[in-house]
Amino acid sequence: SEAPLSPLSPLSPLPPLPPLPAALSPEPPLPGAAPLLRLLPPLLAQPPQRETPPTWKLLLCAEYLLPAALVALEMTAREVRAAILQQGLFPELVLGTESFPGACCDVVGALVRRSARSEAGTLSTLATIVLRHMPTLMDGDIERLLRLCPNLRHLDISDNHESLSLRVFDMLCEVEPAPRLEVLMLPRPKGLSHFRLVRALRRYPCLKVLSVPLLQPSTSAVLVSSQLETLHIAGAVTDDLIAMLLSGALPNLQDLALLSCPGHVLVELVQRTPLQSLALPLEPPCSFADIASIVRMCGPKLRSLSILARLREAQSVLDRPCNEDRDVAMLLAAYCPNLRVFCCHAPTAHLSSEGLSCMLRNCTELQRLDLSHFDGPDLDDGLHPGAVEIFDVQDDGSSLSAFQLRSCKRVTRLATNFWSKPLFDRKPGTLEDLLLEHLPLYAPSHDEVEALARACRYSLEANLGVRELTLGSLPSFPRSAPETLLSAAGHGLLKLSLCDIPLDEGAWAAILQLRGLRELTLRDVVSGFASALYAEMALEALPISCPSLRRVDLYRMGRVITDRLCLSFMAANLNWRGGIGLRWLRLDFRFGAASAEASNLLATSSRCERMELRLLPADPLLATRSDPGLAALPRLQALVRAHCTRVMLRRWQDAAIRLQAVSRGQSVRRIVTLQQTLRLTDAAVRVQAWVRGHRARVLVREKRAAFIRLQEATVRVQAFVRGHRARVALREKRAACIRLQAVFRGFRARRSASEN
Repeated sequence: SEAPLSPLSPLSPLPPLPPLPAALSPEPPLPGAAPLLRLLPPLLAQPPQRETPPTWKLLLCAEYLLPAALVALEMTAREVRAAILQQGLFPELVLGTESFPGACCDVVGALVRRSARSEAGTLSTLATIVLRHMPTLMDGDIERLLRLCPNLRHLDISDNHESLSLRVFDMLCEVEPAPRLEVLMLPRPKGLSHFRLVRALRRYPCLKVLSVPLLQPSTSAVLVSSQLETLHIAGAVTDDLIAMLLSGALPNLQDLALLSCPGHVLVELVQRTPLQSLALPLEPPCSFADIASIVRMCGPKLRSLSILARLREAQSVLDRPCNEDRDVAMLLAAYCPNLRVFCCHAPTAHLSSEGLSCMLRNCTELQRLDLSHFDGPDLDDGLHPGAVEIFDVQDDGSSLSAFQLRSCKRVTRLATNFWSKPLFDRKPGTLEDLLLEHLPLYAPSHDEVEALARACRYSLEANLGVRELTLGSLPSFPRSAPETLLSAAGHGLLKLSLCDIPLDEGAWAAILQLRGLRELTLRDVVSGFASALYAEMALEALPISCPSLRRVDLYRMGRVITDRLCLSFMAANLNWRGGIGLRWLRLDFRFGAASAEASNLLATSSRCERMELRLLPADPLLATRSDPGLAALPRLQALVRAHCTRVMLRRWQDAAIRLQAVSRGQSVRRIVTLQQTLRLTDAAVRVQAWVRGHRARVLVREKRAAFIRLQEATVRVQAFVRGHRARVALREKRAACIRLQAVFRGFRARRSASEN
């Protein structure tokens, strides 16, 4: 049966209002309300200028109204509702796995019923549909939505490759009339080809945002629109697509993310069209010179920069930047004051404390900072040994809301200036996303923990506070720090991940106070019998304390996984708020105390398609024994496994030492042989150079003599030919002169004879 929608859902129809007495029904509902109701559809069609106040706040205001005003307000609400349904007003549909636990077919059915009550029979104002990562989304739902929304502009159905098929692309080709889509984010179903994708894209020549989900190389045929502003290609690209980008086919391009693209091509592209957002390709790796050129040419226009791959080392001396100019953070601080997102996971990228401080001071709009794998010497430049401070910010106007730091082995603490000035001097709740992972030397002081708690503190009035908190692999982290951070996060925390961090009684109690928690991940957070007891009690009460929880990951939790915990989750599955069952659950039954029957009951009670149970017993009918002596069996097994592991590690270490010795010997011998070979090669090259030079000189000498002889013979032949020609010409001229003289003399003699 279909799960009923929540009364607070925008898709659920309002309940019918009871009829009012005629004496209490004023006409019109409010003085001057009739003209307002006629103008209501165009007003509601406009986008809201600010957030809509919650319903409970409006109800609090209604308590202070007079009865006549309440009746007038009720009648006005009725006419407003009727006008909204008549015009089919519904601007957008945005659903997520965590916020919406129901089925997508119920949502589409509610939209169909809503469109049936409108004049046009469609939802003409529905322009945005975002259904990303929805396991209940089917092909038929997409087909009905395309028919209901003739004016659709934004369609995002990505990350649904398991539930959707190639039929979606056929629907996009066959829908009539084709909507003027501007944003299109498609899934990657199995068997998707380049031809099918291009055939679907050609129906929408007005696209401005396009994400290509192909694994095959993408050609220039996917660029169906010259108005593209955002282009993301997750696969390889061909040369014709790169040539088309360089030719200026996309003059409005602002956001580019290519998986494969040479660095010099990006430099030429940015030189033609400066970008606002850029993700450097994974292959071939770019060099620092390419990044420097891109940053300088983008300048203040750059808003987001992601470096997710290793940087290519400079091949020549000219390509190697100077020491003071090779800091990426310093470069961004100098040329990109409007930077908002900086993500760098490149171990070969150079970042220094001074550069990060300048970037956080100059980039006042920076909202997200994600750093990882920085173990080079640049982190401790100018700092005292034994402590690495990665921030030094004096400006209290920082807008940083997301900070992620992982896999930095030399970081011992975050500078007090960074946390005190921006966070102590401002309102609490400045951070929305905090991630600290794989920091073996990170040991914050009490003041720094309090500063972090202040930055993560939840405020209901201002709607501020941390939304995602991730702490993992922090061996030097204070034991009371998780409790402090969780207590400060409060009801605003939506996603919590704790890995390899021991939790005390206060931390478990703070977890139960997270009423708005939706995702919970716990791994290796139990140390000792007392901690296991607190963990078991807290997890049993978790489904009741956190009614919005949708994803639970309890991996490597040992004896905390018991029958009582399975029964607690099963009870929550039967009457879960807003739907039936967890959206995602993983339990690790290794070394746990849960029986096969309890795990089978839990799996049966959950109707979610993404239910995952880890390491169930091989025989589900195998009954567990209640012998008290078996309680110590896991500990004995752990001791035996540890002894066997240590023996195996010793053997592996001895074998590794032998292999390393052999390898080092071979390397030294190879180096010596290579040096000898190089000496012989140098001598041979010199001898060959001398011989080749001698041969060349002899050959040049011979060719020069032959050329001289040939030149002399040529001169003689030319002199003879010129003399012969001159003599022949002289003879011809002399003969002609004699003839002329003879004729003239004869003429003169005859004239003289006639006169006489």
